[in-house]
Amino acid sequence: MGSQFPVRLLCLTIVALGSSQVATIASWITWSMDPSVGKALIAGAAAFAGSAPLIFGALNYLMRHDA
Repeated sequence: MGSQFPVRLLCLTIVALGSSQVATIASWITWSMDPSVGKALIAGAAAFAGSAPLIFGALNYLMRHDA
């Protein structure tokens, strides 16, 4: 991964925005099946927590120098 601060900040922003989009979609799908705020929040949080490491790992893999 790049050692410069702007590159790291950009990667962190991409991870946050991508995971937020996944969480929002998961919440909407859960809400459409069962209109419960608690279930939608839990589904969104689980989707965010699951997708953030995956997106960060993919960015880390793509930003390696030997890739």
